[in-house]
Amino acid sequence: MSEPTPLPRTLRLVALLFLLSGISSLISMVVGALNSQVRLEFGMIGIFVYFGLLRLSSGWRTCALALTLLGVVMSPVMAILSLGAPQKVNINIFGINSAMPSFFVVLASIFWFGLALWQWSVLKRPDVTALFIQKKISGF
Repeated sequence: MSEPTPLPRTLRLVALLFLLSGISSLISMVVGALNSQVRLEFGMIGIFVYFGLLRLSSGWRTCALALTLLGVVMSPVMAILSLGAPQKVNINIFGINSAMPSFFVVLASIFWFGLALWQWSVLKRPDVTALFIQKKISGF
């Protein structure tokens, strides 16, 4: 019986980023509930993406690619909208509203854009793609 192929460190890191995003969304929902607010955070799906990527599920890889593409598209939109905003932008972090300088939001958007591009490149790398195809073909 052969040993399973170890996952590349970068794939594990991408999965971990999805997990952290999912946990962040979960915290936001809990904080909102404690403040008598009902929140449905779409980002919670990151928790499931984490486990799917570690299991080499091709469906969860496709979901991860779609979410990453959404980040690639929405980050520049957020940066552009923040440029046209007043000095402070209202944002929500972990269910807590706060005002941040619009310049900070632009910098954060640029960071998220780069991070999303990096995640996309990892998920589309031939060696990573081969792991998901191999798992699908072997039927495990």
